[in-house]
Amino acid sequence: MFDAIILMAGQGKRMGLEENKVLYPIFGIPLYQFSLKAFLAVPECHHVILVIRPEDRLLLHHPTDSRIIVIEGGKERQDSVALGVLKCTEDIILVHDAARPNIRIDDIKRVYEATFIHKVALLASPVVDTIKQVEARTVQKTLSRGTLWAAQTPQGFNRTQYLECIEKAKKVHFNGSDDVVLFEEFSSIKPMIVEGNRSNIKVTTVSDLILIESYLKEGM
Repeated sequence: MFDAIILMAGQGKRMGLEENKVLYPIFGIPLYQFSLKAFLAVPECHHVILVIRPEDRLLLHHPTDSRIIVIEGGKERQDSVALGVLKCTEDIILVHDAARPNIRIDDIKRVYEATFIHKVALLASPVVDTIKQVEARTVQKTLSRGTLWAAQTPQGFNRTQYLECIEKAKKVHFNGSDDVVLFEEFSSIKPMIVEGNRSNIKVTTVSDLILIESYLKEGM
């Protein structure tokens, strides 16, 4: 069994939205409900903790399910995850961004299974573009695509080991951009990659909304 944390504290500024982007309706369904539905469809999912902004609480509309727990998040992403972890009771926890609504049920299961075996795992896809390392708009180096993967969510880890890492991170004021980086920095555990699909995109722009609508339509 595992608990899931779905992060919903994003905004819609870059998309020109007045509301939180994860509340934006596609086919009349708020964006966050697509990933929520996927996690609730996994039999091994014990609880789903929705981490929200205080101002969004009254705007939530989803089916009633005793497995859903709603809490308010912190200032940074890492703070919100830590608050969610404190509400979890299972040893294995999966964290997912609500702005990635096209998550597949099979991929959730594969990340869970990989986490069970390897302690830390994440969904990711191989980088297909040529990546340039840049400073002041000047190319410093071309990185080898063969060793580069684009991190996605969900990302899974052991609850006890996460709490140990987050305490170490707080002491040195470390703030990571995802969850598994805490284990990279403060443990000897090497996160295991689970290859995902590039359609598991994070919605950040208006063009992403158009693209995700086509992906979600295919899966309906």
